[in-house]
Amino acid sequence: MFWMNWIGKGGIVMKTRSFFMLSLAVMAMSCAKEVLPENNPEENVELKLVPMEFTTALETKAGIVDGEGTVEWAANDQITVFDNLGGKNTFTTAVGGATSVFTGEVTEGATAFYALYPQRTSTASVLLDPENEVINSKLFPNQTAVRGSYAKGNGGAVMVAKADAENRLYFKNMTSHIRFTLAEDMTDVKSITLMGNNYEILAGTYKVDFSGAEPVLTVDKPETYVTLSNGDGPLAPGDYFFTILPVEFEAGFTVILSKTDGTQVAKKTTKEITSLGTRNKVLPMAALPSSEYKSHMNYFVKYNDGFDITFGGYTFNNKTQTGAVRLTPTSKSITKDGFYFVPSSVAATIDYNSLASLIVIGEDAEKPKVTQTKSPQPKDKADGVLIFANLDYATDKRIEPKGAFSKIIFDGCNVSHNNGFFMNMNGIAAKLVDFVIKDCDVQLGTASTNFVTGNTANTQIDNVTFDNNVFYVKEGVTMTGFRLLNDGSSMANTVKYKNVTMSYNTFDKTEINGQMIVTAIASENVNVNFNVFLENNTSNGLKYILKTVPTNLSVKNNFFYKGTGTKGVQMYSGNDNSLFPKESAKDPRPDNWDPAAGICYLNSITYGEYTYSAGAQREVVASPETANYAAANYVSVDYGTL
Repeated sequence: MFWMNWIGKGGIVMKTRSFFMLSLAVMAMSCAKEVLPENNPEENVELKLVPMEFTTALETKAGIVDGEGTVEWAANDQITVFDNLGGKNTFTTAVGGATSVFTGEVTEGATAFYALYPQRTSTASVLLDPENEVINSKLFPNQTAVRGSYAKGNGGAVMVAKADAENRLYFKNMTSHIRFTLAEDMTDVKSITLMGNNYEILAGTYKVDFSGAEPVLTVDKPETYVTLSNGDGPLAPGDYFFTILPVEFEAGFTVILSKTDGTQVAKKTTKEITSLGTRNKVLPMAALPSSEYKSHMNYFVKYNDGFDITFGGYTFNNKTQTGAVRLTPTSKSITKDGFYFVPSSVAATIDYNSLASLIVIGEDAEKPKVTQTKSPQPKDKADGVLIFANLDYATDKRIEPKGAFSKIIFDGCNVSHNNGFFMNMNGIAAKLVDFVIKDCDVQLGTASTNFVTGNTANTQIDNVTFDNNVFYVKEGVTMTGFRLLNDGSSMANTVKYKNVTMSYNTFDKTEINGQMIVTAIASENVNVNFNVFLENNTSNGLKYILKTVPTNLSVKNNFFYKGTGTKGVQMYSGNDNSLFPKESAKDPRPDNWDPAAGICYLNSITYGEYTYSAGAQREVVASPETANYAAANYVSVDYGTL
């Protein structure tokens, strides 16, 4: 890589690797042979590699470091040289300097030559179209962090050149850079991630067209982030450089610092930045003390750093679940199985139904929007998973399992559901290991709803968990009947809920129509504790009806407010007065209660001499604008300009 001696402000001398200007000359090499395929797959032709000589010219330094500094090659630097006969070979310099000698070979008879830095050996870097002079390569979003340098490993500036008639290569830097300073007291930072606030394209697979007077770069497969790291260890304080494709940040950018303990802090600027819109520029960001960063969480960054992420009791990382896709505003439709992160500015759709493994996670605190356009139909796959987490999930479709399946999990979602069935197992001999609805706000849009139902023999869910949810009715809808778990009326054909946990949930105007849990086959464990029912008016009252008594049953410390009818728990064998829920004399809702806006915390309930924390336990917020967004409220900062 180049060494750039940069005399910075204040007269401090820093050695910074760069590669904006190069020199190439050729030393003689012995001939070698390589066998390459022709267009006819049945025949091979032997192509001879021969030495080639190049000389160079230098690109001006203007705009790189404000006119300061010098640029040189380092010993053992390498480039890739493509030729118009399909050759792709590595050239190496033995010594560094402002002008340097690179040695290598090209295909005998070749008449056009194109060079690329950093050197690339992968099959993704090719001369796509010799006639139209186009090469293909990639600027990686995960870049090597080298203090004071942008010239080593992944993240090196993309330099390209085309040989002229005198075999001279004049390299041009097609990228730009942002300099970030890690404060001296921040010694536990594992990675630094840059994201545009409008999800601008920062890296990715690209093409360079040499057919005109100037090389032109276009992006094929964009990436909207760049992360600097050097493995699992912490980064040393100092200057680091993001290498990015030329871009204008219309709404600024955010920098996220991921620490070795898995926590994150962040800073952002909302100021428009246009100075990086052309190639070969450097933006020096203002150095900030550690106190300027605020707590933050970005699940994609956490995953990218290799930390565990757990939703609904299911834990994964980038080793157990590889190849995560980060959606963008121009690539936001999910049409196949996979692992997806949804940024806040992306309104994604899920446009297929037959699935075996689908994990969709909202990237940040704002619960990005995802619309389910087709009914999810989990395949007969014993280890299959369907996980939605930290999303604003909207659908009028029902989940319809097709056989044995492992996990269906909703965790931390705002769920808008407009169907009489959320999960329908009628007519399907399906078996699930886990069905989890946890920390969700569930808006019911249909007057009569069976949330989970099934009436087919040999259908079973081993573990059903409803934990810390708020179920409420869409404005303008009057609920006439709601069953959380229902199996129909037949004793022979029914779904078996083996272990049921329903705790710390709030039900608001859901009109419990005499039946909360209905099952004909004895469950092993049923726990219905610390739930709150608000204005559930029905002639039959609030009841947990189990047609057969579970082996272990716990129903305690449940409360209602303004319910009517028989406010008890009725077992199939008769009433058990000891299980009656308690009546709250005072409305536990705050004055600004509004579940649709995320304001759905409850005040504590006093009953007798005891005070209970019942119903969904949520953060107390002052207004809809701040509901559920605490992690996103980091302060903006002006980073400065060139």
